[in-house]
Amino acid sequence: MPLATRRFAVEEARGNAAAPTGISTSLGQFDQAIVERLIQNGVCVTSLDALAFPDTGGMFEDAMSVAGALIERGRFAPTTGKHTLTATADDLLARMRVFRWALNDRLLDIVEAYLGAPAAYDGALVYLSRGDGREGGVRKWHRDREDDRMLKVAIYLNDVDEDGGPFQVLTPELQKLVDGRASWKYASMRDEQMSITIRDGDWATGVRTLTGARGTVFLVDTARCHHRGKPPTKRDRLAVFHSFFRRVPSHPFCCERSTLSREQMASFADSLPRRGRDCVLWREKLPWRMRLVPRNRMTI
Repeated sequence: MPLATRRFAVEEARGNAAAPTGISTSLGQFDQAIVERLIQNGVCVTSLDALAFPDTGGMFEDAMSVAGALIERGRFAPTTGKHTLTATADDLLARMRVFRWALNDRLLDIVEAYLGAPAAYDGALVYLSRGDGREGGVRKWHRDREDDRMLKVAIYLNDVDEDGGPFQVLTPELQKLVDGRASWKYASMRDEQMSITIRDGDWATGVRTLTGARGTVFLVDTARCHHRGKPPTKRDRLAVFHSFFRRVPSHPFCCERSTLSREQMASFADSLPRRGRDCVLWREKLPWRMRLVPRNRMTI
């Protein structure tokens, strides 16, 4: 198994800080530190090895298999004009350990402690981001709209340096400056548009770039912070993104970004324990009017 022969250093989520108000006392010290880091900064970086969730080896094997399918697909002409390739439902249905990994109790405890509410799971997306330097789609600065507070849990499937398309997120200090700009809350902007009205010193210290080895994991509140995938320039980036929000999100029309259909998600939920099933079937808990909202059709 890939993870059995390689150890990944933890960048963060260490320390003895006490849990902030509202964090479940059932969390272990390491997991409490993750939630505290999220509350303070909106982001926490760790690794698969440090988390040591159940069946990480099987999940990583399936994720790398999906990545291999994307790499192979990227060699064909119909995909050559795309800066990002996304795994299809068929890719994932054959390798559902990627989904199951995100529904283990420890991760759900962390997510729900941060959200302060029962979690909804919106599935996994696996991306191949090409090293072509183009700035478009999720490579622009943006803020997610699914809910007022949410979490993305992402895993790098290859080593990611400054030129390999690292995830970037604003610090809380710079976010305050951005929040003060009229009409910027949900605007999608190129790097130059974002930085041109921010003092150079604030911009230099206010953008956090998450480089890391294969197996690096980061948790980030993408509704709270402007963020982007920095356009790769010298090599492709492969990554998995799991999405969580509250069971009754603020903007359900912006949810359901999974490539799996509602029927496929429901079939997957049938194989899960009660807690995971409730996370996947979150729409069933919505008020009836909200259940009439059609699923999101946005694609990268």
